Amino acid sequence: MNNNPVSNEGLSANNNNMILSLNKRVKSLSVCIGIGIILILVTLALAAATLGVVVNRLKDKPIDRPSLDSEYAESIQISDIMIHLNELQNIATNTGGNRAINTIGFNQTLDYINNYLSFHTNFKVATKYFYVKNFILASNPILITSINGVTVNRIFSPNLSIAEFYFVQYTRSVNFADYVPISVIPNEGCSDNDWLAANSSPNGQVALVKRGVCPFVDRAVLASRYPVGNICADTPTGDATQTIVIGGHSDSVPASPGINDNGSGSVANLGLAVALARLFETSTYKKYKYRVRFCW
Repeated sequence: MNNNPVSNEGLSANNNNMILSLNKRVKSLSVCIGIGIILILVTLALAAATLGVVVNRLKDKPIDRPSLDSEYAESIQISDIMIHLNELQNIATNTGGNRAINTIGFNQTLDYINNYLSFHTNFKVATKYFYVKNFILASNPILITSINGVTVNRIFSPNLSIAEFYFVQYTRSVNFADYVPISVIPNEGCSDNDWLAANSSPNGQVALVKRGVCPFVDRAVLASRYPVGNICADTPTGDATQTIVIGGHSDSVPASPGINDNGSGSVANLGLAVALARLFETSTYKKYKYRVRFCW
């Protein structure tokens, strides 16, 4: 323990030194904070001014599309695509709200594509019409199965998440006055052999097909042999033995005009065809060594 007395004067001097030192630190810290705030304000002001200049320039000048590094790609005009989409919408609006197969809207869609190609290109345009048979259910069908002595009334619904059975569009229609046997198609009905191996001939009967890997439309074609009509347009030059095919289906579902599915694909295909035809008419664009075929 230190017994040396400390005078009041010494304590006072030490306290004064501590206060002076603390004041210097506070002043120094205040200066630093003040400078920092000034720098932040200057930075914000510069950023705001820069952003204002950028915004004003964007208002005065339209944004350019990024270069696609392709004369063909750059020649596609969004305005032309929108004209085609509006035309498809008008067709659907004036013909019952859709452009589905076996409707006036579908036929007018084919006419529009055919006429536009014939007028705006020198491509070889071929249109083939195929009759597709379809039917409307008079009432919901009933399917009763009896397996190992257990009889079950199966669920019919257009909602395939709950349906135990449903019908395939574009197959032949038949009229039944009473319950009839069904022709069970083995495997998944994805090949001719499956249909030929049925337990009884499906001709004129109801065919029962298991859901599987192949699309329903493939089974409908196998069952009815009625393909869908189409349009194809070929470039007049290029090796016909080396053909690139670009396609998109031109019909819609019955429930909508089909502007997205697949109007967008149909008009994109049309835009590609017309743009390529225009480029081929110039002397600077090199012709392709292969033939290009656009199909709908």
